[in-house]
Amino acid sequence: MDDLPRNPVGPRSTLLPRKPGALGTLISRPLHPRDVPALLQLESRQWDAQQAATESMLVERMAAHPELCAGTFCPHSGEALSSLFLCPIERENVLRMRSWEQCSNAVSAFSSTAAATCSRSLFGISLTSIDPQAMKAMEAYVWPRVLRLGWRELFLGSPMPGLRRALAQDPSLTAKDYALGRHRGLPRDVQLRYYHQKGLTDIMAVLPGYFPHSDSLDYGVLLRGDLMDIAARSCDVQALLTPAGAAAEPAPREALLA
Repeated sequence: MDDLPRNPVGPRSTLLPRKPGALGTLISRPLHPRDVPALLQLESRQWDAQQAATESMLVERMAAHPELCAGTFCPHSGEALSSLFLCPIERENVLRMRSWEQCSNAVSAFSSTAAATCSRSLFGISLTSIDPQAMKAMEAYVWPRVLRLGWRELFLGSPMPGLRRALAQDPSLTAKDYALGRHRGLPRDVQLRYYHQKGLTDIMAVLPGYFPHSDSLDYGVLLRGDLMDIAARSCDVQALLTPAGAAAEPAPREALLA
């Protein structure tokens, strides 16, 4: 994680590490509208005005899918250290969508329980963190609960912060070539490498104009990962395996809030 860029590298899809502090026991939990002030501070620290979520956007996400919104907080100050917003999405739809904005608009399209349970796929609207310990704590909290709710795959849009420099060095290179490039078996781009190591190993599309990001020349990469694999890389998920003969139906939406 130390080789991740120190500045934001893409709208709502970037982990930005800092030196871990003496934070004590971190608190990971579902988000609530009362958290909005702390979340806005987190957004303003990591994103510019064009990229940061507004108060209304945060409230809409929490209202639509409270069980898919989580954060990690400092137990002493109450500061928001990490946040994660997910939304259900139909697999065939996410493969057709050409921008982050189109995918993120699914938060309202799947605002009802009935619609959400038609899919086992999630889209990562937003991932923000200012501390690697907080990110680890949130992963250990979120992924087991997501699996219990019946979700099975995750899609995420990622920037490619090394693309501009790579094309300057080799003008014959295409964005797709760069995205698919490997170094010692891992993605060439530092951000794609990070997500690959987290379990988002499938490159589904390389899309121009996906979201505004200068170092990526506005390109984005649609990534996919199996949620069991993603969870297994950050926590023990053996207890979550469905017992033989048991029905693998999603748990009630309220289960995560208990």
